[in-house]
Amino acid sequence: MAEERKYGHVQTTRGHIRDDEPTFLFRAADAKALPQLVRYLGDCILADCPDDHIQGVIDAIRDFKRWQRENRPLVKNPD
Repeated sequence: MAEERKYGHVQTTRGHIRDDEPTFLFRAADAKALPQLVRYLGDCILADCPDDHIQGVIDAIRDFKRWQRENRPLVKNPD
């Protein structure tokens, strides 16, 4: 099972992440995450990534925005 430095084990339901593959997790509660996702989307578009990947990033951005709007008190700088 892959390991994320802050949160520990990473388990997925759609695919395998190798045990030795570093991972990094963004959370909607992190006030700095959304701008990074927007930058990542731009990079993916410039790199001509597959449409389904780009759509997944767009969906994540939409979900992060909605969650942050509905949970403003929980959105904070990373700790």
